[in-house]
Amino acid sequence: MKIARIETFLFDPGTAKNLLFCRVETESGVHGWGEAYVTPGKEPVIEHLLRDLAKYMIGRDAFSIRHTAQVVFEDFAMRRTSLDLMSAWSAIEIALWDIVAKNAGQPLYNILGGASRERVKVYANGWSSGTDSIEKNVERALAVKASGFTALKWDPFPGPWRSFIHREDEDHVVHYVRLMREALGPDFGLLVEVHRRLAPMHAIRIGQRLREYDIGWYEEPCLCDNIELVCQGLAFPISASACLKSESQMGQLDRIASDPTIFGGKPIVRGMRISVELILSLLAQGETQEAILDDYPGLQPEDIRACLAYAHAVLANDRLDDAAVAHV
Repeated sequence: MKIARIETFLFDPGTAKNLLFCRVETESGVHGWGEAYVTPGKEPVIEHLLRDLAKYMIGRDAFSIRHTAQVVFEDFAMRRTSLDLMSAWSAIEIALWDIVAKNAGQPLYNILGGASRERVKVYANGWSSGTDSIEKNVERALAVKASGFTALKWDPFPGPWRSFIHREDEDHVVHYVRLMREALGPDFGLLVEVHRRLAPMHAIRIGQRLREYDIGWYEEPCLCDNIELVCQGLAFPISASACLKSESQMGQLDRIASDPTIFGGKPIVRGMRISVELILSLLAQGETQEAILDDYPGLQPEDIRACLAYAHAVLANDRLDDAAVAHV
């Protein structure tokens, strides 16, 4: 079943982030949909990469996903990859897995190894955008809890993303988390996002100050090049996803937060199926304790479908914290 065409669809849904989808169609008419991770201002770059990648896809077997990924890595990327390229390739790969499942007449999780659960837990994200004070966000968080969520994630850090943080900004973070814990109670999950902004020494110091508030995890406190230092310096779960570059970095983490619209592993040939196999291997070896699946683009149908298929393939006796993030 050969690939006949690849189309891209970029549009503004009226929220903080634009959406980029691709549609892969075969000569027999079977088609699949995929979604690429995008960041504001870089959507045209990833869409351009998708269109250029299409030149390498036309005429290839839609089922030869691993081989095609290797061709992309060697011939298109010249054995170097990037976040933007991985986002573009991930959209195509999700669409190809969609085609595989449709052709087999099976849900994708069966293709990836079969279901391990009937339900997956979610947390709230995107709920804190647009407010200008801690007090207003505490009110929003209480509304999130009242709607039925048992955990939420947010970035409590003020100001620009810099590796150095001033003491007053550090105090702001600690105060913010403390007020959230007091308002939401001891059993509600507080997940602190840092977006890779801190130097390891600042990440460790702030993490130590946050420990008393029993946060569920500390997500990407620094670049993954230094994630081992932070893991060694803190006694609570560290999570990372977008900046992971190697299996050894994954093995340092308590939780792997993997988004199928961006996750490619090392090198680009590690796509969705390889990511599942790698994560299962790390879980089985005890090198990491939990798998998390993040939906960074924002609860869009193609990303959710990929996340849920991915979630079903995780080992039944290992804990899965979330398969799709509900944006509220």
